[in-house]
Amino acid sequence: ARAGADDGTAGRMAAGGPESLSALAAAVAEYTGGSITIEDTRLRVLAHSATGPDADVLRRSTILGGRVPEWRVAELRRSGLLRALWTSRDVIHRAADAEGPERLIIAVRSGPEVLGSIWVAGDGRPLRPDAPDALRRAAEVAAPLLVRHRLRESGAAR
Repeated sequence: ARAGADDGTAGRMAAGGPESLSALAAAVAEYTGGSITIEDTRLRVLAHSATGPDADVLRRSTILGGRVPEWRVAELRRSGLLRALWTSRDVIHRAADAEGPERLIIAVRSGPEVLGSIWVAGDGRPLRPDAPDALRRAAEVAAPLLVRHRLRESGAAR
């Protein structure tokens, strides 16, 4: 089913939908046609969707390492993509290139505060045309889940 189609998928990703970041990652994968990581502001992986055989090396190393590799973080800083991500309120598109598939990224916010991000990778297949809309909805749904995660994490640190 396509995201936004009249089959109830849009409603299932509405606020009050997924109870966990893992459930949200799986739902976003279904609605976008891509593979998902949900990350905190330190680019640590909090949840991810299933990874198919066509997943790129970066996605695999990010999931296995539990965070975006340092060399990639440095690259994202140099290119300005991280600055764009943390300041933008919309979906950022990165076209496929020799190093990886098409990606869509959005910051997750609670008011002005950035809580994390959601990354969608094409993984050998085109993303659905309405994937950006699904990602915008997912960012809204993810905000309270990331707030809860942050509160649990800060409580555990005490």
